[in-house]
Amino acid sequence: MVLGGDVPGVQIRLQSPDGDLLPEPLVPVGPGPERLAVADFNRDGNDDLAVTNPNKHTVTVRLGVGNGTFVEANTIDVGLDYTPTNIAVGDLDGDGRDDLAIPATFKLGSSLIRISLGVGDGTFTSQPAIGAARLGGIVAADLRSDADPDTLDDLLVTAGASAAAGSLLGTGGGGFALGAEFPIGGTAGGPRSLAIADFDADGRSDMVAATAADSATVRLGRGDGTFGPLTPVPLAGGAMPRAVAVGDFDSDGHEDFAVTDDAGGGTVRVRLGDGAGGFRSASDVRVSEGPADIAVGDFDDDGNEDIATANTASNRVSVRLGTGAAPLAGNLLVNGGFEGPTPSGKVRPIGITGWELGGGATWLRYGAPSHSFTPSALASPRFATGGTRMLSGGFSTPTDGVTTATQTADVSSSATAIDHGWAVAALSAYLGGNLAYTDAMSARADFLDAGGAVLGQIVLGPVTPADRHNVTTLLRRQGSDTVPAGTRGIRVTLTSIDADKTCSGAVADSVKLTLRVTPPPTGEPDPGTTPPPPPPPPAKAFGARTRVTVAPLRTRIGARDAVRVRIRNGNDFVVRARLRATGTVRAGGRVEPAPLRSRRLRLLPLARRDVALVLPAALRADLRRRHRVRLVVAADLRDPAANSRRVTKHITVRLEDSR
Repeated sequence: MVLGGDVPGVQIRLQSPDGDLLPEPLVPVGPGPERLAVADFNRDGNDDLAVTNPNKHTVTVRLGVGNGTFVEANTIDVGLDYTPTNIAVGDLDGDGRDDLAIPATFKLGSSLIRISLGVGDGTFTSQPAIGAARLGGIVAADLRSDADPDTLDDLLVTAGASAAAGSLLGTGGGGFALGAEFPIGGTAGGPRSLAIADFDADGRSDMVAATAADSATVRLGRGDGTFGPLTPVPLAGGAMPRAVAVGDFDSDGHEDFAVTDDAGGGTVRVRLGDGAGGFRSASDVRVSEGPADIAVGDFDDDGNEDIATANTASNRVSVRLGTGAAPLAGNLLVNGGFEGPTPSGKVRPIGITGWELGGGATWLRYGAPSHSFTPSALASPRFATGGTRMLSGGFSTPTDGVTTATQTADVSSSATAIDHGWAVAALSAYLGGNLAYTDAMSARADFLDAGGAVLGQIVLGPVTPADRHNVTTLLRRQGSDTVPAGTRGIRVTLTSIDADKTCSGAVADSVKLTLRVTPPPTGEPDPGTTPPPPPPPPAKAFGARTRVTVAPLRTRIGARDAVRVRIRNGNDFVVRARLRATGTVRAGGRVEPAPLRSRRLRLLPLARRDVALVLPAALRADLRRRHRVRLVVAADLRDPAANSRRVTKHITVRLEDSR
């Protein structure tokens, strides 16, 4: 859809069966509409619109019928002397309904944010406005998943002409308190200059800003409303970034971003994420002159992320279709996306094509019954590969809290390759749940012989609330293994465990099973010969950096407490570690070392481990006496190639309540 510019309406374009985007009649919203947001304001399963009308100082809401047409609903009055400049959708009061945050500029130059809370029927109630400096980008997201595991969304904003962003933390009922302010490396004053993603796949909200400094900047969320160090991501010399959008453009399960460059030539700069907060360049995308805004979606329904830009210089919209392999291409499973025939927000037993359901397992629409308890419809492109539904654990009382979805893939046509050790199976899935509820989903692939006996397994998950940092989301998990000789079928089972044995909040989507044969056989081998096994792949090893970090969880402890440290492995391979810690004590005028008990650890790929270090008696007495102790924590690391590295962290621990 596109805004009508000087025409008082929004232009809707519906996709035809052959991929064309055909115009529908304008949706009247008022003169000069500028910004819009899409959400389900009346929770009927259809997309609705909220559109800013600067000339009328209002925001117009139109409710979708489901066939590309819309009916009139609420009109939100921003204020006679205020001009709405942007709009963000989120659950700002924690009631499970979509609300609006509307930045508006006063005619004398100051700004405010008008908060309008959704009733659930397409109407809104107004709350006291939030005073603010001139604003640029604004997004709503849960920024405090670790510190405050509730259902409230917070706001993240960029401050117009300054090179900073700041957070507004929800306090309930549509109220907000000032959070942290931090630099972003350049000004990011555009309405779409800010986006939220999960670039390091830890379940926390990260941010990317399109700054007026030839670059974008990324900060990884800490889960407490603050963000880590700034990471500049270069775009191009002389670039003029205007807007940024997030997607998975190379279908690798890691979130990427695209930035419009208004420096001339009509270019979109694409940067591909590595899943650990790093990025690499991809090919630029050519669009019409003056790309000022960008949207990401699957416009041709092939499973690939596509982009659309609004171009001010040409007064046109450019659509560019993704050309890579679809995320579920080559899937041995039928309907790995759990799509259903009709939209529904109800959790109820219903058949899912390709899957055998056990217990009350069913499918659920993104954003229903609310994005507090199911992933938002706005986030569905990150998990659903073009679809709108996911697997839900469903009602579980009759089955003692356990529900399942099962499907078996016949691999007997690859029997020769399997029996000679040439076949490797890979299983991947998005697994998740809601808030701090312990309901969890896991995925398992069983290798079956011709009689149905299990010869081996690949197990993924479960994804716990701690993995998700209490955020309602899904995280990608994957695993692979050589298929055992004699395997003729691979059975994939999704299992939901419901903690209270009533209705499970565990969900899953985009389950993919593939079989790779290497080297591919050229024909039936000689019955009397055994082909040599393929050479083992080279062992993975540390690069220029170990990508292993050690940090304290708390630096103030009680007199009887252990010191807790967190070790994060940013590599895609297992790292073996021996954790040593040494303190010093003063005894008889001498300073003597006081070693702590060492720990041997196995650090999983792209995972973290929390370790408790127990202080010996001498060091604990020194802590009581001097109110602080200093520790040197060293992690001796070994990678699969047997390379050894050491990471050292100096920590000062203080006695709690001491100053």
